Amino acid sequence: MTVGARSDNNTAPTTTSQLRTEAANRLCRLHCASAGGLGCASTEGELLITPQTHAEDFTQADVDKFHRLMTELLATCQKVADDHTCEGAWTPSTADLIDQLGESKTLIADISRTLNRTRSGIRKISEGARQRVCDRAARPPRPREPR
Repeated sequence: MTVGARSDNNTAPTTTSQLRTEAANRLCRLHCASAGGLGCASTEGELLITPQTHAEDFTQADVDKFHRLMTELLATCQKVADDHTCEGAWTPSTADLIDQLGESKTLIADISRTLNRTRSGIRKISEGARQRVCDRAARPPRPREPR
């Protein structure tokens, strides 16, 4: 079944398989739209179902970048904890409440930037793997050799 297509005679899908296919098609359209229209490959203007990614869809460079991103995130959190806590409790560098509020905003901003960079990097890694899956799915099947 193709994207947007219905089961026999343009009626709503009735079997579990048809419902799953319709749901997968909707997810594929959403994925492709979120990727700026560069997502899934198309055949005669219709989108293909986006398969789920598996470990083998990620390159070693993807894995290395993912591990680097997570290491950087944890290092930032560790640095904040080392620099600003004593026995698990925050120890502000000043007694002035207004300065403490400013210090806390700076700490939160540092953690937030690192967290957002990590999430964005992981999202890009996942999108790259999905794109590779879509590209593989769009290739015409290789003819089988006679046995």
